[in-house]
Amino acid sequence: MDHIYEGAFSRIILKPLTYEYIEQLRQLRNRDDIRCWFINSSLISIEEQENWYKKYLTNSKEYMFVAFEKKYPGVFIGSWGAYNFSDDGLIFETGRRMIAYDKVSERGLGYDIVCCGLDTIFSNTKAEKVYSEVLSNNERSIHSILKVGYKIIKTIKKGKHELVYLEMTKKEFYNNLSVNK
Repeated sequence: MDHIYEGAFSRIILKPLTYEYIEQLRQLRNRDDIRCWFINSSLISIEEQENWYKKYLTNSKEYMFVAFEKKYPGVFIGSWGAYNFSDDGLIFETGRRMIAYDKVSERGLGYDIVCCGLDTIFSNTKAEKVYSEVLSNNERSIHSILKVGYKIIKTIKKGKHELVYLEMTKKEFYNNLSVNK
């Protein structure tokens, strides 16, 4: 994949995930306060991360970003992903938003990361609709993406997990963004 998209929004910069960040990403993902929000919450080994990254590089329907605060552009603070694009490229899923709260200088960056990611994808692809599936007890994530403009559509079961399914159109995103300026 030739993932070249970058974005900036408010206090955040998103850059394409590169090899130099996969170990920091793995360490963040393996933290107890982060992995508890994933359906697969098991620890990820270095080898598993390397294999995942190699597979990611060949997937044309996945964009992973690393996040930085604008005022500290060299300090990795988290990630965000857009993936599972429909065959026609019009619908995609978002998630994998992780923030190292011990490395950030301000609160509310989850909203900025989601807005930055969505603006980057909507501006550079033909996508028109986005959805997200979030563990129903992940109130922080649900709150921030509702603030972005997602609407709760339904609750679904995946295995032993209850998920909230949310979605939003490109038009709804940009309308909501202009209202919240």
